[in-house]
Amino acid sequence: VNALAPVILALRPEARALLLHAPLPAYLRSIAKKDMWGRLWVRELLIGLLKDGLVDLGFDTEGYLELTDLQVAAVGWLAQHALFARTVVRYGPARVATLDSETLVARPREAMGALVRLYGLSIDAVGIDAIVAGPAFTRHSKLSAEFGAVERAAEHRNAADLHGDEIAKVVVWAEATAKAAGIPLTLGASLID
Repeated sequence: VNALAPVILALRPEARALLLHAPLPAYLRSIAKKDMWGRLWVRELLIGLLKDGLVDLGFDTEGYLELTDLQVAAVGWLAQHALFARTVVRYGPARVATLDSETLVARPREAMGALVRLYGLSIDAVGIDAIVAGPAFTRHSKLSAEFGAVERAAEHRNAADLHGDEIAKVVVWAEATAKAAGIPLTLGASLID
């Protein structure tokens, strides 16, 4: 879907987009905590990104096969980040905003208020409060169990405890790879400061 955002924006001049992303360390923790299934998913994602021509980091096919699972996750993150950065530059902050998941979880009311303004929706403060108190912010998206910021933070602490050394090394590798490929690590057009 992310690859279609620039096409949709081009076809619909009135359209707006929010590009939601996770900071790289949070993304890697999220993948690592899912064990084998998360690691398989990032390899499937990489295959799709390669087929779509969205990965341009200077590696040949063999080079991608030599990467660790979390490096593959970082490649996917970098490809998505590059796409998001190009989309922001092409369409500008009046049509495209970015929001990282950590900010969304920490400041949901502020984020929802800014989102309402971006899309020109007629949702008042009471409506925003209802959204923030609703399942999008209080239930696990895949397990339908109660799951809020506290539970999310505990999961990420556990993943950091178990995989912190590998994650730290992959972050350093990804930062160097991004620099070599000219991919900005910070996106512009933040929905909220």
